[in-house]
Amino acid sequence: MMNREQFIEKIAGLVDKYSSPIFNSVRIAQACLESNYGQSDLAKNGKNLFGIKASYPWVGELYTKITKEEVTGKLIKVPGDFRKYASWELSVKDHASFFTSTDYRKNVAYKDVLSAKTPEQQARALTGTYATDSTYGAKLINLINEYDLKQYDKEDKKMLTFQQCADILGLKIKKQLAPVKPRVNCFGRMNDNKYGITTHNTGNVDPRATAQMHANLQSRVYGASWHWQVDDKEAIQSFEDDVSCWHASDGKGPGNMRTIAFEGCINRGGNYKKAMDNMAKLSAIYCYLKNWDPLLMIKQHYDYAPNKKNCPAQIRAGKEGINWSVYLSMIVNHINTLRGTSKYNPKGLDTFEVKGYTSPKLPFKELKVGDMVTIENGGKWYDPQKEVEMKPSISITGKQAKIKQVKDIKDVSHSKVAYLLENFNSWILEEHIKEAKSDWVKVEDTEVNKDDRIEPEIDKNVDKEFYEVKDGQFYLDGVLYEIKKA
Repeated sequence: MMNREQFIEKIAGLVDKYSSPIFNSVRIAQACLESNYGQSDLAKNGKNLFGIKASYPWVGELYTKITKEEVTGKLIKVPGDFRKYASWELSVKDHASFFTSTDYRKNVAYKDVLSAKTPEQQARALTGTYATDSTYGAKLINLINEYDLKQYDKEDKKMLTFQQCADILGLKIKKQLAPVKPRVNCFGRMNDNKYGITTHNTGNVDPRATAQMHANLQSRVYGASWHWQVDDKEAIQSFEDDVSCWHASDGKGPGNMRTIAFEGCINRGGNYKKAMDNMAKLSAIYCYLKNWDPLLMIKQHYDYAPNKKNCPAQIRAGKEGINWSVYLSMIVNHINTLRGTSKYNPKGLDTFEVKGYTSPKLPFKELKVGDMVTIENGGKWYDPQKEVEMKPSISITGKQAKIKQVKDIKDVSHSKVAYLLENFNSWILEEHIKEAKSDWVKVEDTEVNKDDRIEPEIDKNVDKEFYEVKDGQFYLDGVLYEIKKA
């Protein structure tokens, strides 16, 4: 039998494997408290470590037992149906996505839990929501402190929100929800998403057949339905995930009843490659948030249609080089971006060559991981692999972010260091960071006697930076600076 420390180590390894919007320390504390360190009847016989009941959208086995609930300050015994798992690992995996498994849980019941900034805030927010015990949060905090569970928290492990994922990938998303009319345009709210995503191409090449046009069509109650439509500009949601739409040609089969439908636009005049990339980004967001394996959970309309309908026809035909295997690889790349293990230019921005390093080498202030920094006017993202910069899709001037990683780079432009900025998940050269120049001062603003400075006669055809200046001074973009004296 495992002792408490051994139980914690085992659960810590599992929670690290399955990402969640809940802090690892809180998840481990919940497992300890709910299962009595793996020794409870429910943990032993139902493999349920977190006391999760068999509520929607659970369709697996049940484990029925008497449980205690706090009602008006008193504990009472009540029978309860709980989720039964085949292993502790599956219990941890299910718990990882439980708080975002329905729109109600995500946006109402656990809204404060998901927005908590610290393990303590999150533990308190679970009181009265996850558990009726009025001391639930305090018990979790005591466990976190007693066993130093914060050591298992990793700042970059905290799950991103849907909107944060879209921002990182450069995907514009919006909601335009259509009426939910069972037997008119859908089966109703009974979709548990168990089989993932069904991928379609619209089949409509009309130049006007954009995502917005298809969303408008569904808003007027069309005779078919799907959850999202995506083109080269945006992704628009028409139905929430729990609605079983009419899209997969399989009646009340798994395609219609248990998958989320994406329609990729093929309208003439649109950028087809960009539209498919946007649909891959949307698929990646779902896979990231729900811990889905894209190779198992992303299917074609063809896979569900009894008549093997040729859809998504354009992807199946490999239009513009994007066949099914390429499309899946695009999704995987975007998932890796969200996990922070990916390409340096996830948004596919236009790139341009960086100038070779210009002397003299400028004395930027050394910054470190965790420092908050400000992006200066003209700031651009940098790709240290290809040694190119990218123009941002929106103005980033004045935006602040925390340094996530520091990288020594081959000398380019005026920089020798690049910084990876948290939230943006992109690199930027030190010359575009305000704080890297915090000890600079323009020579014109100092007490230096102008007569003591060398003012060479400037050839307008030659960059000022190549002229000799007084020791300790340097030009940048035609302005003479020196380091502020302490």
